[in-house]
Formats: sequence, C-alpha cells, structure tokens
Amino acid sequence: IHGVGSGPVTTEVDELPVLFARSGLQSGAEGDQVSLLQLLGLTRGKRHVVGAPLRRLDDGVEVAAELHDHVNQLAKKEYPRLHPEELRVMIVHAGARILPELQEHHEPLVAYAEKYLGKTGLDIRVNTRIASATPEEAVLNSGERIPTRTIISSSGTALHPVLDQLPFERDERGRLKTDPTTRVLGSKNVWAAGDCAAVPHPKGGTAPPVAVFAMRAGRHAAKSVLATITGKQAKPFDFAGMGEACSLGRRRAVSQAFGFRMYGIPAWIAWRAMFVMFVPTWDRRIRLVMDWVLTPILGRDIVNVQMDEPYGVRQELYEPGQEVVRQGDIGKRLYVIWKGEAEVVRSGPNGEESLAVLGAGSHFGEAAVFENVRRNATVRAKTRLEVLSLGQAEAVSLSSAVRPFGEAMRHAPTPAEKATN
Repeated sequence: IHGVGSGPVTTEVDELPVLFARSGLQSGAEGDQVSLLQLLGLTRGKRHVVGAPLRRLDDGVEVAAELHDHVNQLAKKEYPRLHPEELRVMIVHAGARILPELQEHHEPLVAYAEKYLGKTGLDIRVNTRIASATPEEAVLNSGERIPTRTIISSSGTALHPVLDQLPFERDERGRLKTDPTTRVLGSKNVWAAGDCAAVPHPKGGTAPPVAVFAMRAGRHAAKSVLATITGKQAKPFDFAGMGEACSLGRRRAVSQAFGFRMYGIPAWIAWRAMFVMFVPTWDRRIRLVMDWVLTPILGRDIVNVQMDEPYGVRQELYEPGQEVVRQGDIGKRLYVIWKGEAEVVRSGPNGEESLAVLGAGSHFGEAAVFENVRRNATVRAKTRLEVLSLGQAEAVSLSSAVRPFGEAMRHAPTPAEKATN
C-alpha cells in the first residue's frame, strides 16, 4: 500500500482492511481539533494473532467485528447523541469471500460468518484492494476514497535480514527450509523454528507462521538439539494443530476443532476456553476469566490512551487535491517536498487565489512553526505528493543545535515561502 509503513512505499496487500469512521465534524488538517473519529486497520489473511491453540483465522475480521460491537455499545451508553448510521465499519477483502482458510473444507462456517456479520451492519466488500493510504483517507483500487485519519497495520513483518547472510536453502517466502526434526537443510548444527523457518507439517506443506506452531516447533528444536548432543535419534515434528477459530463479536464465533464445526455462542466459549490454556500463570488466567464474566454485566472498561506525536522526521503521502496544511490552522510541523508538486492558495474576500506552485526540494511551514502563529495559506497536493515533515519541538531543538539548519529555516523568505508559513 503506497503510504503505509515507515515511509511512502508500495506493498502488496492481499487480504483485509478494516475501517471505522465517525463523520460530520470539522477539523484542521494537522489534527488541532478532533474531527473524524476514524480507524483503518490493514491485515493479511495469512497473518495470525498470537495466543490460541485454535488458530485464529483472520485478524481483520475479528478487529472489524469486535470494533463494530464495541463502538456501538459505547455510543449507545456513553454518547447517546451519536446515531448508529454515523458509525461506519467496512471490511474490504481482496478475495471473493472472507475467511479463505475455511472455504475448502468448512464452507458452512464461512457462510455463517458472512450472514451473521451482514446482520450486524458490517459492510463487506470483496474483490477489492487498498491502492494507497494518506493521512486523511484510504484509496481503493476502484478509485473510491474512504476518509480516515489513523491506520493500524497488521500486515505482517519482513524476515530478519540476518537470513540473507546464511548459505542455506530457502522457500518461496524466504524462510529457511528444515527437515522434519527442524534441522536446517544442508547444515549439521543449525536448527530453525518460528516465522523464519519452513518446518514440514505432519499433514503436508509447512507449518503456518502462527504462535502456537512457533512455540511447539521451538520446543521441538530444543529437543532435537538435546538429542543430537546426547547421541540419540531426533524425532520428527508431529504437531498438526487443533483447529481454527474466528471471533465475530457479540460473543459469537465460528470454529472447527479436529474437524468438528461449532457456531455462535458455543464456538465463542470453546475459543475462549482454549485461549486461556496459553495464558501464562494462573493469576492471569483467573483475572482474564473474571473480566470475561463481568463484562456482560458491568460493560467494558474505557481507557483514554494518551499518545505522543512520533518524534523525528516523518514521511507522508498526499493524493492530488488533498490539503497538507490549511489556512488558519496552528502550525505544528514544517515540510520539505520529496516528490511531486504542491499548490499554494489563499482564501480572501474575492475567493481563492493561487500564489505559487512548489516542487521537489521546496520547503514550507517554517514561519508558523518557529513563530508559533497560524497558517496564512493552504498548501494542496497538485500531483501525488510525498513530503518529509518535522515536528515543532524537534525543529526548534534542531535549529538551536545545528546552526546552519536554523539559519536556513529562519532566513528571510521569498514571497512564495512567505505565503506558506
């Protein structure tokens, strides 16, 4: 997805994004007012959450379902002035149906999940992808733009670069191939387990990159090492998993264990019971179970998580027509154009006036940042625009510590620069 990650990069996303948006309020482009209560989460169907021997099928479906359930209950109890139609949750899926892992052998579970999620009000879109993501919206491959200001990505992580330095055979995903005992092929004293290893699955293929298989393979690798040291024969990895499960919100789920299918509340109870088995220490297990028991009676806890702005230089992406800074906003960041063009405009009594067009290497926003004043013009992306931004505190500290930078940023601006403080 262009614009997701540490910088503007292009990445294939083959599974689910989840969107939650609350619209209808006004805001500044830099977030100095609360405007759209929005959440966009990106997931890949073959990336699973740590924690249960029943393999969790799709983080995106679970996040969307739980989020939809939570925000509707929260709005009803704490924010009665919010109308249900203002709360929007959308699942965008690249495939023809959700939960692809179940389609081949457990299609009835998929049908139940689709039907149930549809009844809850979730908007499920299939055969659709996210093309790019900006600070204010997600752009679908159909061209549709979905307003959102926060992106949570659970699309997985790349393998560790140290693998590139090892002279061993790797599979199509870049994982080290191992024999059934977890010994790396072509080695005598190297074993691998977890996401970096392609460990043969007892029923064919390789073990999926999920926590329960990583934990079991890690233990088996340790036993293989011990067997090698003591001169014994190492045994093959024989854990085939126990099943799959996916929570659908509102204490409903779909699951299968050893081929036996469960739906609704029984599936949810079985999923939670199996989850508890992997929680360390009995005191945590008891606290967790008590929380689950009391939540339907007392409701969920609401916590205001205070998060500081990311420190340092930030790479940002804007699609044509989007505003980078807005006239009248308080300046919190300064910007340097990396790629693309931006137009500087100012609204006045006679309408909007175009002041300048800025290209790669141009910077704007420094006057508002250093002088702590409001923006006197709007900067809008003219083409797809990639910028580097620096927060006010970092810019002030950097200008004090590095004299050439401070002088460059505080120099007498040209008319175009002066118009874009």
